[in-house]
Amino acid sequence: MLLKSEQQRLYALMPQESRCFVRVCDHETALWVSDLPRRMADCSSTGKLLKEEGFLARLDDQSRLWYIDWTAERWQAVLSGMPKELPALPVVEAYHEAYALCRLYLLHPSEWNEEHLPTLRKTLKLSESRPDMILRGVRALREESAVRLREGKSIAHAAGMILAAWLNELENGKETKP
Repeated sequence: MLLKSEQQRLYALMPQESRCFVRVCDHETALWVSDLPRRMADCSSTGKLLKEEGFLARLDDQSRLWYIDWTAERWQAVLSGMPKELPALPVVEAYHEAYALCRLYLLHPSEWNEEHLPTLRKTLKLSESRPDMILRGVRALREESAVRLREGKSIAHAAGMILAAWLNELENGKETKP
């Protein structure tokens, strides 16, 4: 559970007296969301500390929430530990669509691109949810990728590595039901 452990690390960096929350963000504009700016007038020193630790905090002026993501360097470090090769075809047929999407991503190598971040965030969040949730999200990701390919744009190759890691976990028996 990479997101949970990173969320705990992130929360530990927040000033304890603020009693703020840090949650997984519901949409793909960030990995986490925090209400620290609502609880502290000056968050600049915390923002600098977060950046040193591999997190980027972006303030939404209207909601007074921080939308937090990894820095590009931290993303690269996380992705470097993920499989770069296609996993074995899952035995359970329900996972074949996820396998096909993984294969699509991995067969379309691309350079690191900021515009791929929403897909990477969405894939990472889905991969850490229940298996049935990722299976529901696969169709939208596949359609999004097909549109990008038709438009001559690159797709999020690294999302294939995230899916490969998830499929490898399934194969190793950590997840057993779709």
